[in-house]
Amino acid sequence: MNNDFIISGYTGANYILRVHRLPRLGMTEIVQNKDNSTLYYGGNGLNVAVYLAQLGMHAMPIIRGGFDFERLGYPSFLRSHGVSDGGVSLIADDATAVCYLAEDDQNDHMTFFYPGAMDGRHAPDTYPDTFFSDSRWAIMTVASRKDNQAFLRGVKKHGLPMAFAMRPDRDAFPPVFLDEVLHESTLVFMNEMEQDYIRNTLGYDPAEHLPGNGKTQTVIVTHGAAGCALYGLENGAVKERSVPATEPDAVVDTTGAGDSFLAGYLYGVMCGLDSVHCAAYGATEASFIIEASGCLTKVPDAAQMLDRCARRRSFE
Repeated sequence: MNNDFIISGYTGANYILRVHRLPRLGMTEIVQNKDNSTLYYGGNGLNVAVYLAQLGMHAMPIIRGGFDFERLGYPSFLRSHGVSDGGVSLIADDATAVCYLAEDDQNDHMTFFYPGAMDGRHAPDTYPDTFFSDSRWAIMTVASRKDNQAFLRGVKKHGLPMAFAMRPDRDAFPPVFLDEVLHESTLVFMNEMEQDYIRNTLGYDPAEHLPGNGKTQTVIVTHGAAGCALYGLENGAVKERSVPATEPDAVVDTTGAGDSFLAGYLYGVMCGLDSVHCAAYGATEASFIIEASGCLTKVPDAAQMLDRCARRRSFE
């Protein structure tokens, strides 16, 4: 197989605005960062692909760029980070997706997103079979509903194990479809807010319900600086295990933390490790990402991640 991972999800040119307070209706807030016009590459699908590629994995994101894709530097960026461009297609009459992220002193944020070439109207009905037959794992992050549905059909047709990065997006994941995705996923990643969203939308706690139902083996719920909780089936019952966070040198920008945790966890899976050690890798990967502005500014390679994990963590 050519790829360890085939990855769905949005990509976008990101611009970051730092403010003391998020703007209120009719009010103006002063932007604090002088790099507010700097382009930071990102988007869930691209983030995960870069993290995995830097860890030595073969990762292919499904990406649609616009007429400005080359001008924005994406082809050279992918090459320089070892990310496969086999899933790239171009939409000549639309722009590459762009995201404007405003973040305040409490790390709360507002996001404004233009989907552009990644919009569902540009999505195909099906993806090529080779995307899936040439891959060992599938990773679904948030994309348009049509993209998500086409991706899931490919996963099911080829019987790939899938990791799902949960997002509370009713347009991309209407309730019935969300339920299907959850039960088709081998690993499900979410934070506390997303866990509550599933409870309120689908009427069950995913941590209690999913392990042992459908194809789900483990549900991973992240709690930021408090670490994460792992839920898996042991002796016929769901057991919870807690894994602490890895201490970063500094907390500069928390965007990308969830994507990097997922990538580090899956690196552990590919190394044949148990869920606790996989989560330790995920937490350590995330500790690098939050030390710099932009999701892809400070991405460690495997040696750097493993060294920090060994120095800053201990296992019972």
